[in-house]
Amino acid sequence: MTQSSNSRNIGNSSFGSSTSDVTKDDTKPKPTKKGILSLASPVDYLLLVLGSLASIIHGAGFSILGIVLGGMTTVFLKAQNSDFVLGENMSDPNGLPQLTQDEFNREVKKYCLYYLLLGVAMFVTSYIQIASFESYAEK
Repeated sequence: MTQSSNSRNIGNSSFGSSTSDVTKDDTKPKPTKKGILSLASPVDYLLLVLGSLASIIHGAGFSILGIVLGGMTTVFLKAQNSDFVLGENMSDPNGLPQLTQDEFNREVKKYCLYYLLLGVAMFVTSYIQIASFESYAEK
């Protein structure tokens, strides 16, 4: 296969390459329906599956984050008119049951633990996703 040199004539703004000297080589394998996956090894398939699963889990973490945030907001709303916040016995106009100081602390600790675990899980799955796809792309 011969290739022509690139013509770079600045004066008349001709930046293209001349393709008249290029000959076609018919010995190349024709592309298959699989495309680039036809060249993949079993390890490459494993990387793709692992990266895809990690990506799905990472994406689901954002939905779970909304659920956890909603639960934490409910705890704060319940505590808003509680005796330990106001310092007196009040009825709740929102219809939410009041919390004691211990219940509030227990619920907040529970949701903080959920945030921590969710953050660690999202960090790990994000790393796995990026590492898998980058390793596959390098091959």
